Amino acid sequence: MNIYVYPCCGREACFGCATAFAVNGVACGPCGRTFPNRLGDTARLHAYIDGTTPSKSVRQGVAAGEPWAQCYAAQGLWMGLKPFIDTFAGDRDVDSAAARLFHDAAVHGDSEAAFRVGQCFEHGRGVGRDLHHAFSWYRKAAEHVRAL
Repeated sequence: MNIYVYPCCGREACFGCATAFAVNGVACGPCGRTFPNRLGDTARLHAYIDGTTPSKSVRQGVAAGEPWAQCYAAQGLWMGLKPFIDTFAGDRDVDSAAARLFHDAAVHGDSEAAFRVGQCFEHGRGVGRDLHHAFSWYRKAAEHVRAL
């Protein structure tokens, strides 16, 4: 059985609740806190594309190690947006490149990136499937949110 946790309070959740919470940014059932998802909006990601490449601000942000830019770039990779793939994946596996970007943002305290790293480990996207690592990253996401 998979264990899912809310990133705000760390309480266990069923898969459906945890997914809706992560994707839609709905309120947490146990604690009521909202956790808006800045990455799930395709239109917002498309707004960061200038013609055939990700916007200059995203490219510069990734180069500078800015967590918000790393998250947008990784989400663009996960969504299969060609400009993000061409710019950030190169000849590497798309999921591996996304996992690396999410991880880099997560180690700098980005709670959503930590949650996404947990998803990478849970589903084996770009990393080996490891539920213990997934749970650890979900916990880190919850700790980051609680610290805000």
